[in-house]
Amino acid sequence: MFKIALNLSCLILVFCSSVLAQSPIITLAEAIEIALKSDPSVTRDQLAVQHKEQLNGSGISTPATQLFFAGDEVQFGETSGIQSINVQQNFNLPKVSKTYNKYYQAQAQHAGQQLRLTKKELTKNVEQVYYQLFFAKSKLNLMKEYQVIYDDFLARAKTLMESGETGIVPVSSAKIMVAKAEMELSHQTHEVHKAREVLNIWLGGHAGYDVINPESLTPPSVKSNAESSSAFFEILTAEKMIAIENINVQKVKQSPQIMTGLRLQSVNGDLLYFGYQAGVSLPLFRKSQNKKIEAAKVDVKRQDAAIDAMVKTIDINTAKLKNHLTHVKEKIVNLDEVLIPAIEAQQKLLRGAYIEGEGSYLEYMMTLQNYAELKLMRVELMEEYFLHLSELRYWTE
Repeated sequence: MFKIALNLSCLILVFCSSVLAQSPIITLAEAIEIALKSDPSVTRDQLAVQHKEQLNGSGISTPATQLFFAGDEVQFGETSGIQSINVQQNFNLPKVSKTYNKYYQAQAQHAGQQLRLTKKELTKNVEQVYYQLFFAKSKLNLMKEYQVIYDDFLARAKTLMESGETGIVPVSSAKIMVAKAEMELSHQTHEVHKAREVLNIWLGGHAGYDVINPESLTPPSVKSNAESSSAFFEILTAEKMIAIENINVQKVKQSPQIMTGLRLQSVNGDLLYFGYQAGVSLPLFRKSQNKKIEAAKVDVKRQDAAIDAMVKTIDINTAKLKNHLTHVKEKIVNLDEVLIPAIEAQQKLLRGAYIEGEGSYLEYMMTLQNYAELKLMRVELMEEYFLHLSELRYWTE
């Protein structure tokens, strides 16, 4: 029997150790670092950068070598003409490869800025799911506090009823409050599990990561508006550079090519002769290519308009978020300095009066409900504040 109990104890210890090992508590900075290392979108953009860097310096491929037979027959089936084996090779001018290399460089820079923007978006998403889990746990702790208060209210109501100092109505009201608190507690437990699962998906798997208290309510410094070096402007600038280099690519397609060739021929089947050829391949019909050049120039203007549109979008989002954050912060201050202290004092006073039989159970019950609502409102405002702060930093940094 003792041996069985010992084995069970060991199994329980191993299980508990396993659960603890699978639920590490991480800070927000650690969560972001884990996500940046494991998220497939970052890997995708890193490979895109490598792809563009591999193209950089490759220029443009040399045109394919042409191998062909040619013949001029006087009488078909007889060696009464000229037959030859020909090799022809065209070459681009040096400026063609230089132009394409600049185009590839612009694409590589754009890929790098896309990687930067992806990391920026990923950081914002991880911040927000981290805060959502933290405040879900904060609400859960609040629900547990309410459960204790309502249980105490029910116990007091039963005691007073048994002593004949009150009737069945306070007990019935207390039971309803307890049942409601249990339902809300169950729902919030579900919300915590859901938020934790979402966070761990963002962090690359199901490691069971959990959150700690955000370091401080004091907001980090936020810029008044986005600078020209922000990821939004950098990627648009990179797209504009691609458009500019594309103009040069379209122009260079009109460049001539140098033609070279060798020929080994037989005349009437008797002797072999060596020949050569040299020349220039000229693009004589340029109307279609000129349209492509004009289209590429329009694309540059489109990129300028896109940059202006981004400035407007950032200004609008920044103004809306800052105004909302100021409003939310005012609400939190009002709760902390006025409403919550007042309701706590009222709750303490009415609780004592209710216990002594001098206060109405209805007044005490309403005070408990108001206190619970105000505390929950504060947590919800805090969550809203941090989520919008993360959004503001996304648009301005």
